[in-house]
Amino acid sequence: MKKWGLLIALLITLTLVLPACSTPTPQVIEKPVTVVVEKQVPIEKQVVSTVVVEKQVAVEKVVKETVVVEKMITPTPTPRGPKVLVIGQAQEPDTLYGYGGSMLASAHVQHALFDGPIDSLSYDYQPVILQKLPRLEDGDAVLKKVTVKAGEKYVEAGEVLTATKDMELEQIVATFKLKPGILWSDGKPLTAHDSVFGYYLRCHPDTPTSKWGCERTASYEATDDLTTVWTGLPGFMDATYYINFNTPYPQHILKDIAPKDILKSDYSRKPIGWGAFVLTEWVAGDHITVEKNPNYFRAKEGLPKVDKIIFKFIPDTNQLLAQLLAGEVDIATQDGMSTDQTPFLLQAEKQGIIKPIFQTGTVWEHIDFNIKPVDNRYVFFDDVRVRQAIAYGTDRQSMVDKVLYGRVPLQHSYIPEDHPMFPPEGKITKYTYDPEKAKALLKEAGWTDTNNDGYVDKGGQIFEVTLQTTAGNAPRQQYSQIFQQNMKAIGIKVNLEFPPATVFFADGPDGPLFGRRFDLGLFAWLTGVEPPGELYMCSEIPGPENSWGGQNETGYCNPKYDEWVNKALGTLIKAEQEEAWAEAQAIFSQELPVLPLFARLKLGAHRPNVTGVIIDPTSNSEMWNIENFDIVD
Repeated sequence: MKKWGLLIALLITLTLVLPACSTPTPQVIEKPVTVVVEKQVPIEKQVVSTVVVEKQVAVEKVVKETVVVEKMITPTPTPRGPKVLVIGQAQEPDTLYGYGGSMLASAHVQHALFDGPIDSLSYDYQPVILQKLPRLEDGDAVLKKVTVKAGEKYVEAGEVLTATKDMELEQIVATFKLKPGILWSDGKPLTAHDSVFGYYLRCHPDTPTSKWGCERTASYEATDDLTTVWTGLPGFMDATYYINFNTPYPQHILKDIAPKDILKSDYSRKPIGWGAFVLTEWVAGDHITVEKNPNYFRAKEGLPKVDKIIFKFIPDTNQLLAQLLAGEVDIATQDGMSTDQTPFLLQAEKQGIIKPIFQTGTVWEHIDFNIKPVDNRYVFFDDVRVRQAIAYGTDRQSMVDKVLYGRVPLQHSYIPEDHPMFPPEGKITKYTYDPEKAKALLKEAGWTDTNNDGYVDKGGQIFEVTLQTTAGNAPRQQYSQIFQQNMKAIGIKVNLEFPPATVFFADGPDGPLFGRRFDLGLFAWLTGVEPPGELYMCSEIPGPENSWGGQNETGYCNPKYDEWVNKALGTLIKAEQEEAWAEAQAIFSQELPVLPLFARLKLGAHRPNVTGVIIDPTSNSEMWNIENFDIVD
């Protein structure tokens, strides 16, 4: 790329050797002549080289050629400007306070401001700001015998109880060590006391969070600036005791704000963290800007790799894709993409314009049966043979192929087959598409077409039900239509309703789903690292007994199933967990309170010159690795 200007001066001295009496014919021979080349290179690498070349000259000539190379100094390169990455997401966060909400849009930005403290990746946990996760086998977690006195609390079969007499039980104590030298983005040290303050906020009655873990904690305290100790209630054999570290919150900023007021404070829109970036601007309705945190504890590793990130709020899916193509956006997040864009994205990938990312997630779609409705509607699904018939009669693979382009596997339980707690082959019932088997099961349950109208009936009752799912969700509406056609083929008439999500998911007793006033419901649950088996326990049935607070809206109840789930949740031995989850899922798949369909596809995209973006199955947001995002030439 460097161009050299040459100024050549030829100094030639000719010496003619002439005999006195005659002029002989010159004889031409090959004779080496030295050409001295003086070449000036940039001053930081100054070299003089001598090159010997072969030339043909007449014998009478002695030639000296000196080639002088003009001195050229490489110009100082123009400093490169800061690296700015633009991320397009579908929604604007409602808050950035960790205990203020659970929007995915908030999680995207929070990953820039906070790193960890513990990541959940590929069905496992990784410490981020901790030296390690405590384990019983390592000695930083212990199981000890304690005496529970009458009137004190303990845990039995997952429930918090009050002792009526003295008893001896086991108790877990886990010790967590922070990595030294971690600072808040304002330069103040992050300490174990900030984690204890986080526990105080999480468990405060005015903070809108689940108190399940708080109710089963005996104490959480800091023993020095880097160490916290979690102690569970006696009898609480928490299978995930090693992640009971509470997210730190800046005590030096929030200590004088009442927990109920933090959500409305300036902190909720401009929190400080310890992550790779700091928030510098939030323009409502448009974007959030974060810039490199000079106090980031991984700065010596060259992280983050970009200087500034702009989170743009682009609610229209097609507009987000257009801006990605135009180079106005570098990354499009999964919440802003739609599976119906898949053909275009694949074509754009072939042309080297866009790089899509497809990943099977942990959000799984399912159709729920109302086994025990609270109103006076006809009970269609209390017979397990009917539920199994519908499973055999549903072409789930067709749904995957037509709507998700064949990119996700079918699901047979409430966890996918690649989950470490999925049962061994043959343990659970898998329902392949078999309309004839479906018809046979319906007939066995007493449902036949007595009047040849194409629909089965029993005792004068036609099998006509309504499937409800959320309005405005195009893929779900497509699933519903395929299901409707499948059911017609086996003699069941299905009507479709698409209420708004606020109506469909409203609390009982008024909401159709959680008020148990529906026939069939299509929606999704989120599975994390731990199996969500407690969703289908008897205690989770929403009703007046629990103020309609449960999530098992099917009304399904099997004490044996509950026993296995409680055993899985209450043992610290992995082999016992595996056995218990396998038995629970065997019952679930046989009795089928819900028909699992498939995991939802996580679909994101970025420009080809963007690196580091990884969509992980068990990390909800693809921003978990944001400090490694980069833009390359």
